[in-house]
Amino acid sequence: MKQKNTIIYFGMGCFTDTDVTVVKQLQKEYNVHWYVLHQPHDPYPVSFYADFVKNSGVKLHLLHIINRRRSFKVLKLMFDTFTEIVELSPSLIYSCCFDFYFLLAYLMKAKSIPLAFGIHDVIQHSGNRNSIFYHLSYRFSLLVGDMFLQFSSNQNIIFKRLYPKLKSFMVGMSIKDYGEAGGKKHIFDVSTIKILFFGSIEYYKGYDLLINAFEKILDMGINNIKLSFFGGCITKNELHLKSLVKRFDKYNLRLHFIDNEEIPQIYNEHDWAIFPYREATQSGPLMIAINYCLPIIAANHSCFKDILGDANSSILYDSNDDNALIEILQNVSKMSNVDYKQLKDEAIELKKRYSEHSIVNNYIKAFDELIKCN
Repeated sequence: MKQKNTIIYFGMGCFTDTDVTVVKQLQKEYNVHWYVLHQPHDPYPVSFYADFVKNSGVKLHLLHIINRRRSFKVLKLMFDTFTEIVELSPSLIYSCCFDFYFLLAYLMKAKSIPLAFGIHDVIQHSGNRNSIFYHLSYRFSLLVGDMFLQFSSNQNIIFKRLYPKLKSFMVGMSIKDYGEAGGKKHIFDVSTIKILFFGSIEYYKGYDLLINAFEKILDMGINNIKLSFFGGCITKNELHLKSLVKRFDKYNLRLHFIDNEEIPQIYNEHDWAIFPYREATQSGPLMIAINYCLPIIAANHSCFKDILGDANSSILYDSNDDNALIEILQNVSKMSNVDYKQLKDEAIELKKRYSEHSIVNNYIKAFDELIKCN
């Protein structure tokens, strides 16, 4: 029987929704030690992790940070952690952590171990609020890492163009499954079509563009669509969003963080997921929508085209055309049960392409390549 290599999967609490789609699958190929750098404001509670890895074989190591990330206590934690990692004799370390203390501890303690970085945004989008220290550490990581993984084709292309001498690999992003919805299964009803905008309410995601288009179709007398906004929202954006709404009875607004346990039922209650983004690199809510087999409306940015371009379960529109979204909402309002069922059937097929099993094979190819080179 082939002996498994040991790998370190060094996760960040803020990226747990991506990590949980691969760590158990990776355990089938490697001995996985999953380190999680967890902070109090992270979306997954501490109690989640032990339950998640139970009976999987994954070894969990929770690292609690209650201080500022630049605290010397965090530096000590990193050095102690890498001392422990070296004793495990891993064949590879993988992480999306670009903290300077992480990089320093790695260089001082474990630089002989191959290091792969996952990069969600090669070029930061306009909504990014990371500090100058993060950006400097990110640049430093490009000198330290041995391989760099991207989660969408467009980001992989950008990375190769910017850093042609660095080793990169496009692994993609799998569906994000939060479990089955309880209660009665939602049935499509042409008299009340429900469209969902899910995730943080930010300017670059075009919430205002969507509301303006929706208000125009309401003015045209189209009354069989209800629009939902579910997600965390800073006060400034909440006030702006509400200032654009004229007919509140046609909206379902829950402008706060949504607990993971609520997600399955939320998707079960809607007919469409919508992404009117001004810009995008990749989208976690997109992979949730694919998991729950919702037909999708999205601006034609490359990250959406890469995944949805040949999918008959979605509608892509020209983000530079001011009337495109209005026309799509008009067409959706006229959709028959038969037309919608065809889209739903195609959405089920799309889900299969982005299963956890399919995506984790890309990680394995990348990891094996790096291990063999060292």
